[in-house]
Amino acid sequence: MYTLGFIFGQQRMVQNEPGRFIGPIAAVFGHIIDFIFNIISNFTLYHSLGLSIILLTIIVRSLMLPLAVKQQKSMMAMQKLTPQVNKIREKYKNKKDRESQQAMNAEIQKLYMDNKVNPLGGCLPLVIQMPLFFGLSFIMHQSHLYVSRLGNLYGEISQFLINYIPGYTNYLGMVVNRPDRNIIPGNLTLDVSQAQDLNRLLNAFTTEDWNILFSHMPDVYKNVPAEHLSRLLAMAPQELINVPADQLQVGGTRLEQLQQLGAYVQNLLVQYPIPADYLHLPTIATLYEQKNAIEHFFGMALTEATGIGWPGIVIPFLAVTTALLTSWVSMKAAVVTDEKQKQMQKMMMVIMPVMMGAMTIGLPAGVGVFWITSSIYQIAQQLVINQRNGIPLFEKKEG
Repeated sequence: MYTLGFIFGQQRMVQNEPGRFIGPIAAVFGHIIDFIFNIISNFTLYHSLGLSIILLTIIVRSLMLPLAVKQQKSMMAMQKLTPQVNKIREKYKNKKDRESQQAMNAEIQKLYMDNKVNPLGGCLPLVIQMPLFFGLSFIMHQSHLYVSRLGNLYGEISQFLINYIPGYTNYLGMVVNRPDRNIIPGNLTLDVSQAQDLNRLLNAFTTEDWNILFSHMPDVYKNVPAEHLSRLLAMAPQELINVPADQLQVGGTRLEQLQQLGAYVQNLLVQYPIPADYLHLPTIATLYEQKNAIEHFFGMALTEATGIGWPGIVIPFLAVTTALLTSWVSMKAAVVTDEKQKQMQKMMMVIMPVMMGAMTIGLPAGVGVFWITSSIYQIAQQLVINQRNGIPLFEKKEG
């Protein structure tokens, strides 16, 4: 059951394996995103995941362009047939029995077939996009599995924690054991002494979770390269470092001992500063910065739900705005004479964008970036089609 907190993006949990439907889709588009990402990251690491999503969307929409043109032609052909369809409906307007209704539908269907018009053609582009929509959602939830550079960074952070930070399970416990944070599903068991399981746990961390983790960790562990940190730890008393076997799990009660060890190693760093030839080596803090440079897009974590706070709320707002503009521009090409259809069209013009905005609140921001980019592409595409068909953007007022 989904809680209100989950719907509004306040929860992020360790993910299970994808299903038979989502798995193959995520695998295909994951490879494509990774390929695009590797090209972009050669020029810049910052915003690289967001730029990869934008470029993927443009490629997908460009491949769908012939289908969109065909859809537009089909829609215009349907509009030309509207008077004939209305005549058929008028013919059967007083006949509400089942046989008459079936006969009316058969005549309308024959009219469409004779004129080679598919009344469902307009839905096809949306249907094609939906698998990518769901696949991309899973990719964002499990980005370390699909973007190889991110996977390597998560692996390096996990190895750093396991091999060089004493009591790292206790620091993890500060995040996982919070009463307001349900990060590990009840049916899942993780062995955080194994890098693969630790990767899964860290991948589910929100920005707030990372901040809590680092706030309890001594600065010396965060800002010293592993090679030098291991030398400092080798000088520390063993009674401060040794961990009982029954405490090698997430959580624990060794906080006082860990604080003493951290203070001791911090003092050792004053006596034995980082050698000059070690300064270029990565620390857990710099690895985390690289991860953020990839995953964040103008201040928003693409792998986290947007929620209703700042700046995440920008994604739902833009999703609603661009969807409204898409509907408005598309309606310019639609000639509807029936008043009921006009009212229905106006209602759907508002309902669908609002639904899309509500959906993006609980989905990773990266999915919202995909949808916004897709809407902008569709707006530009529809404007070009309308111009070629002589459909003005704004109606000229007489006089």
